[in-house]
Amino acid sequence: MSQNRKKVTKDLFPFILEEAIEFHLKRRVRKTAVENLVKLGMNKTTASRYIGSLSNMLVGKCYESTMSISATEYFLDRIFIDFGEDKLSWALYALQQHLVYYESLRDFKRKGFWKLVTKYKTRIKEQEIDNDLEQAILDNFVAEDGRQKVIQELKELKVSDPVSVTINATTYKRDNKTISQLKYLRGYRCQMCKIQIPKADGGFYIEGAHIDPKKNRGNELPNNILILCPNHHKEFDYGKPEIISRDDEHFKFKLNGEVYDISLKLE
Repeated sequence: MSQNRKKVTKDLFPFILEEAIEFHLKRRVRKTAVENLVKLGMNKTTASRYIGSLSNMLVGKCYESTMSISATEYFLDRIFIDFGEDKLSWALYALQQHLVYYESLRDFKRKGFWKLVTKYKTRIKEQEIDNDLEQAILDNFVAEDGRQKVIQELKELKVSDPVSVTINATTYKRDNKTISQLKYLRGYRCQMCKIQIPKADGGFYIEGAHIDPKKNRGNELPNNILILCPNHHKEFDYGKPEIISRDDEHFKFKLNGEVYDISLKLE
């Protein structure tokens, strides 16, 4: 069989998936997986890219090299059948990260791929991706918007706004988008201790905390949300903050003997 077939046809999809899974499970090195696909007629570079992209999909990591829409649909289907909802959630997260990356390089939307995301999200319980995954996806969208657009959107937020927002044909919780926007504006730093927590992918981990808890009808506006590291988030939620002063632009309080004066300004 020719070793220079660049077009990846449907008959190759099962073999690509098998090699990628073996590589993912560390039962086969990448070189061997690629060589096995080359023997079936795939171009070596294409085979390597597919193995890399699909293995990233299996762990929820953004991949740069695109795959055909038919291949992507086949892989999502098999991942759901063979591994279940959890792996499908990670695969959808990886796909959305890929689409954000790909579209940032080109001036058009990959509508067919976004329709796939919507289609396969319905296979997950409660029809929504895990909250942490959703937050991570929104973090990327927000970074693409830029500071001025984020500030303007936050200024225009109202308590009466819908609880969900649609981006690229996918629905997300508005609260999660607002938190992503504030994380971006605050530089992904804890507003109590100023630390950043680096992640392996080059980003930073940080959380959103409500001053007035949601269970007490606290709203989703910027003047009710702090950006905190996990430790201070728990300390704030489970402690007894003594409010010294508070308005739309600042929040001063005492917690466990320490006084904090936090800016709530958007600019």
